[in-house]
Amino acid sequence: MSVDRTTSSLGTASLPNPPRPALAFRVGVTGQRDLGQLPETLQGTIRLQIREVLQAVKVEAESVARDPAAQAAYRFEPPAPLRPILRVISPLAEGADRLVASIAMEIGYELRVALPFAQAEYEKDFSDSGSRADFDRLLSEGVPEDQSALALDGARGDYETRSYEAVGRLVVRNCDLLIAVWNGRPARGRGGTGDVVRFAARFGPPVWWIDATGAVPPRLLRSGSDLRAPDQAPQGAHAASRLADIVRWMLLPPRIHRHGHSLIGRLVHMLHALGSRFPGFIGRSLHYRLEPYHDPLQIYLHEEPLPGSPFWRLYDRGYCLVGGARNVPVQLPASTPVGPATYWEALYRPADRAAAGYGARYRSSYLWIFGLASLAVVCAVVSLAHEPLKPLATLGEAALLLVILALVVVNERRNWHGRWIAYRLLAELCRKQGALALLGWSLPPPSLRRSLPADPAEGTEPGPAETWVGWYFNAAARASPLPTGGFGEPQLSAARDYVRTTLIEEQRLYHLDRRVRSQRVGAWLVRAGEYAFFATLVFVLAKLLLLCLTGHHGSDGLEGDGSNALHAVIVALGAIAAVLPAASAAFVGIRAYAELELLENQSARMASVMSEAAVRINRLDLARPLASQDLAAEVFDVSADMLQEVGGWADLFRVKAVEAG
Repeated sequence: MSVDRTTSSLGTASLPNPPRPALAFRVGVTGQRDLGQLPETLQGTIRLQIREVLQAVKVEAESVARDPAAQAAYRFEPPAPLRPILRVISPLAEGADRLVASIAMEIGYELRVALPFAQAEYEKDFSDSGSRADFDRLLSEGVPEDQSALALDGARGDYETRSYEAVGRLVVRNCDLLIAVWNGRPARGRGGTGDVVRFAARFGPPVWWIDATGAVPPRLLRSGSDLRAPDQAPQGAHAASRLADIVRWMLLPPRIHRHGHSLIGRLVHMLHALGSRFPGFIGRSLHYRLEPYHDPLQIYLHEEPLPGSPFWRLYDRGYCLVGGARNVPVQLPASTPVGPATYWEALYRPADRAAAGYGARYRSSYLWIFGLASLAVVCAVVSLAHEPLKPLATLGEAALLLVILALVVVNERRNWHGRWIAYRLLAELCRKQGALALLGWSLPPPSLRRSLPADPAEGTEPGPAETWVGWYFNAAARASPLPTGGFGEPQLSAARDYVRTTLIEEQRLYHLDRRVRSQRVGAWLVRAGEYAFFATLVFVLAKLLLLCLTGHHGSDGLEGDGSNALHAVIVALGAIAAVLPAASAAFVGIRAYAELELLENQSARMASVMSEAAVRINRLDLARPLASQDLAAEVFDVSADMLQEVGGWADLFRVKAVEAG
């Protein structure tokens, strides 16, 4: 398979900052082949309606390109202006496919072509030599010389209708708007226009329905309910207005607002706001030093590799020390096939690296807080138990509490916890998409159906803090290259090896290792807490015994040094008995934050899921027609399982921000 020029547009993962996607928008097409048999006036109306919607998308995309928010998020090289990349993806069948492609190219769209079979076989569908010449002309004008159309591994006979279905669904999976020139009737078979429209209504991209009968103006279908009740869907001018809103909403970065839910978080936000209104050096310092990360998208785009520091490796070192050495082999990385996989690898690496760095900072922070809190309890007990050390112990307690406060403030201001979760979600989306895009498939747009604004007034309020992850992923998907060339057995074998190594085996080994280490660390923390409890009980009983031996709760029964020594021993026993529960509570708190038992159970299940997926993928016969779709379906299923697990993990840890109390 050759490579689309978009593959190199992101640069490489070795760049200091994560890559910015290009500003792109993709239009897919499905429709009837018999448009030439319609009356001339109706054909003219359909051409005009196609041109209007394509031009409207172009105008809106160019308007977005002039917006400062878009210029801050997308990749371009000043002084050249930011320009949108507009693409139309079409199988170039007779009728609507070619009509939309031809008009789009006239307006300035790039053409991407996907075929259900090899080109020579596909051309047998065309009615005459003139149709074949028209196909060749569009192909030569639209596809760059260093590339070729994507030809699926379909076949005639029993596989013919499924081959048409596969290419129709590929168009839907790789477009942001589907133009359907359709009479509204059910498809005559798999892969017909009605079948493709129904799949689009389920999968996610909005559908611009141009009625091939001319009975009604174009309609905008945003969901399956619109398709079931098309009379209630927006149409005409209302549909055009709604489409402009949706295109703009898709392309513009979301407005983000991150709330501080804890008392310290609210104080940080309040002091930052106060600093902007307070004159002089103090106000400027408050505003600058306590500036929270309100725009996580821009923060991510400016992320640089975090400097290594032993202070922030506490969790990793403790996890390895208690959990033991890695007990499974390290999976050697597979070579990344050129094309979409390379593109998504360049997006995955910086997100994965940043997630690991901020995860280490967040988890080490709460370990430090639990440890320092235990030491603060020790200082408090010492100040009560030993009068000469009271000033020093009290000073130490205050210092420890201030360090804890500083750790919480730093976590709140720099949002290590939120960045860890958001970057991990983004990395996992990119990892799965890289495997799927290799075969022309894609994940459904994250939360797209739920997030589409219901009317123009919506979408104006700032969104939740992680909204940017879905937006960035969708923006990257819009600029992603399609695979090109063919899906022969050698290409599919290489794709299977890549998927098996990077997506399945690597994750299987990771979960096997995490399950064992989580079990070990969890068991160690349980034992440590139990030992602390029983030690407390022993010291309390020893203190009680000494008090009983003296015959009262003081030391009046002894004189001189003996009395002082016994008093010191009793005080020491009481102090230790007071400190040990704090240590036990720290062990319990660490277990609660780390959720080791849950991670152990999740990893056991996911290791089994990965093993079963590997067996199914290995059994695939890559020589049979449409083996690419069978392989992609298996990858999609295992990706869905993995993303469900990651989503559950994110929901669990989202509420576990670093806190002082």
